[in-house]
Amino acid sequence: MTIILGGQEKTIQLEDFSPNSRRIVEVPEKLSSFHWEINYTTHSGLKMLASGAFPQSTEEEDFVKSLEKRDTFDFLKELFDAKVMTVDGQKAPPTFAELQQKDGVIPVAFQKPDGVVYITAFARVNPVNGYYMKADINTSFSGTLTAVDEWTGKPVNADIQWEQTRTGITIKNVTVPIIPGPIGQRSDKPVVLPVFKITPFNLK
Repeated sequence: MTIILGGQEKTIQLEDFSPNSRRIVEVPEKLSSFHWEINYTTHSGLKMLASGAFPQSTEEEDFVKSLEKRDTFDFLKELFDAKVMTVDGQKAPPTFAELQQKDGVIPVAFQKPDGVVYITAFARVNPVNGYYMKADINTSFSGTLTAVDEWTGKPVNADIQWEQTRTGITIKNVTVPIIPGPIGQRSDKPVVLPVFKITPFNLK
């Protein structure tokens, strides 16, 4: 294990330990923050590398810096302060199973502090007839609906069927990608997630 602090490195030799066991590594000095790397070999001989930082805030900063190199960073940053919600405006449960509708579609909403909401959806069903299905998404949000690119968040030219109801927006006939759970059932082409932006009427 290597401790990295201010460009200086200190190596700590770790004893072997068995699979599924835990090991607490004591840092030889009292450090308020540092980076670490572990080069190790599994019991089956596979060479591995793990790395991170302490405290968690430092690791979070490192993660954001790694995202900055991506051309999708602007849209990712847009979602940093968003809350994960159900499409009926409730706090999202922790598992996909709890979000899944009877038709197998899992719709998710990301609501920003200013009221802007991003909606997306995918399905966890058996891909019998391909890796897409059609579904309606009923939401409790109101405003102006726009289809946006899943990577950049920029508006795209798409024919959207939707209506503002008394209780919210219904997005009709959405092409929802099927992303099945079982390993082995995978499309040989990248799937495209539908992403919709709902801007509240009172937001300029």
